[in-house]
Amino acid sequence: LKFESTAGFEKYECLFTKKSIAHPAKMNLHLLSYLIERYSKPKDWILDPMAGTFSCPILAALKDRNGVGIELEQKFVEMGLKNKKKLDRLRIRDKGRCSISQGDARFLSVLMAERGLLGIFDVVLTSPPYANPRSTTQEYDDKYDLRRPKGIKWGRESFRGRYSCNREDSRQIGNLKGEQYLEAMEEVYNECRKVLTENGLMVLVLKNFIRRKKVVHLDLETIKLCENIGFLLKERLRFRLPFQSFWRTNYHMKYPEVEKIEFEDILVFQKSKRIVNELSMGEGKK
Repeated sequence: LKFESTAGFEKYECLFTKKSIAHPAKMNLHLLSYLIERYSKPKDWILDPMAGTFSCPILAALKDRNGVGIELEQKFVEMGLKNKKKLDRLRIRDKGRCSISQGDARFLSVLMAERGLLGIFDVVLTSPPYANPRSTTQEYDDKYDLRRPKGIKWGRESFRGRYSCNREDSRQIGNLKGEQYLEAMEEVYNECRKVLTENGLMVLVLKNFIRRKKVVHLDLETIKLCENIGFLLKERLRFRLPFQSFWRTNYHMKYPEVEKIEFEDILVFQKSKRIVNELSMGEGKK
């Protein structure tokens, strides 16, 4: 897939506050729009359990879907509510619902059960967090656009390329590394499975990254996790990054021998009955 860059929410500025631009990990909105249209239809329910700027539920509602976003960080939830107000001001005839809430994606089924939304989602569409960029010194990744937008001053309340101001907060999955990170994401994906409809889809946008001059294959680790908990890999797409970040360009000038990461991976999983069937067979044998 090839799309132009949407730095600064280009072409969608009217839907997002200026402060939203400073979020450390924004999905390309042309890509997001394409995925919503490709994997859902009008009136479907779409969930982003790690919503960030809440661009997924907002664009979903704009396209006559019902978008629900969950986010752990309070500062991002407040940002999302302001973005939703901008959406609400648009007088569009066929506009779906947009819901914004705070919560931990590792308890997704409980959160959705409280709202009467358990098992109704046709699609989970999200871009999982990974690796706090400030913890890897110069090894920043293209996913993070740390350029300061016009009119935004860095301060105590700014993001500075971080998911969380507290680097030690283990609730924030973006602060975790290695096995801890994979274990946390396995919990999240298992919760996503619980809230989906019988044949629901989970669409993940992620990208391999570099650590200690070696590529970490997050795509392969994610496929392994999801298949182990009852998802089937239905489709795999690649999105060519429109440009390399300033930090990544400098990094490769310094270490030209390190492999470049030029794509984001889109992994499309379908909820499988395999685990349920295996449990039923086990009970029958007993």
